Amino acid sequence: FISMNFDIKFIKKTSVIIIPIALQNLIFSSLNMVDTLMIGQLGETAIAGVSLANQFFFVLMLLFFGIASGASIFTSQYWGAKEYDKINNILGVSLKTVFISGLIFTILGLFFPSFVLSLFTNNKSVIALGSKYLKIVSLSYIFSGTTFIFTAILRSIGHVKLPTLISAISLSLNTIINYLLIFGMYGFPKLGVEGAAIGTLIARIVELILILTILKRNNHSLLKLKPSHFYLRGALKRMYTKTVLPVVTNETAWALGTAVYSGIYGRISTSAIASYQIQQTITSLFLIFILGLGDASSIITGNNLGAGKFERAFKDGGKFLKLSIILGLMTGLAIFIISPLFVPLFKVDKSVIDTSVILINIFSIVLVFKALNITMVVGLFRAGGDTTTAMLMDIIAVWGIGIPLGLFGAFVLKLPVEYVYALVCVEEIAKVIYGLYRYKTKKWINNLTTL
Repeated sequence: FISMNFDIKFIKKTSVIIIPIALQNLIFSSLNMVDTLMIGQLGETAIAGVSLANQFFFVLMLLFFGIASGASIFTSQYWGAKEYDKINNILGVSLKTVFISGLIFTILGLFFPSFVLSLFTNNKSVIALGSKYLKIVSLSYIFSGTTFIFTAILRSIGHVKLPTLISAISLSLNTIINYLLIFGMYGFPKLGVEGAAIGTLIARIVELILILTILKRNNHSLLKLKPSHFYLRGALKRMYTKTVLPVVTNETAWALGTAVYSGIYGRISTSAIASYQIQQTITSLFLIFILGLGDASSIITGNNLGAGKFERAFKDGGKFLKLSIILGLMTGLAIFIISPLFVPLFKVDKSVIDTSVILINIFSIVLVFKALNITMVVGLFRAGGDTTTAMLMDIIAVWGIGIPLGLFGAFVLKLPVEYVYALVCVEEIAKVIYGLYRYKTKKWINNLTTL
């Protein structure tokens, strides 16, 4: 903060965006941990089955995230340039794209759940339990994708409180239904993992209904879509394809890579994937401000570039990077100290608990690198239209460094999961080295509204 000369105005401007997003992330992470704890009462096989089923959705979610990120790139710049009709055009095309991709994944999850889960594990018990969950939860995919797009667009135009409120209601409802149906409380049937899937489906439907209802009551321009808004033409089509295709490719490749990681851990042992899932659940609680900073850097950078303020975008980018270092170090320390208190809450073997703590400690060490990468890749570079560089950074890091090291450690050296995970984390360090160089070149700065 000393090197930033106590830019209070910048801090306040950023905090207005970060805090609601961080609150939404906190609600999601907290309730997700509660849900995992409830499923954990059914044993580590249930945790592994639901975890791997959700890994399938994670691939789709990151595809949604890619589409939403691409939409946000244009929306934030068009908002800065006050070109509002083009925002609806981007919204319409994005909604059409998530519907098609969501439908494909729904069909796979609904009709071929065992095949999908066999890609991650060969444990028949895990596949059987996971299939029960996947059949039901796959029906929620299209609802989730639609909400995802509306949330991204609303954030890009400065409406960050509405998605937070709706998310809080939806996630709370999800947790309540899970409690009632997983354990059969207050006269409800005891459905186990199927009850968790039903809770997710109902919550996603309610979430979309709420966001559409509120937008309708406020006569919001985002609902004033015309048939022409679902198609892109001319220069906008070329620009959209050039910018968004790398983002979608980036997220898809990264998601598939993450799925391969889960497959590696899952084939080490059931306890290994259970430990990894517990680590993911707990550490996500501590990422709220870092993820919020990434979103804030994207929104503010896009608005600056859309308004033609290139030098401000670069200087603010430096401030975001410094903030990410501070948050990364502080959050890593907090995770290291506090998270071991949460792990014993899961009803699993002591070996799983011990391994989970080790994975969390490794995560806390590399978090400062992860924070810088989130700010650069998801925030600055994408907001500046430098999506090809962001794509190559992620793909090379995951497929060229992380996965080869993970496969080598697990199946050649036959190392325990904690050592394999540490090898995989090397990718974050490699990305930071090139990312900082790219930032300094200023080649990531582009005004998409004038192309």
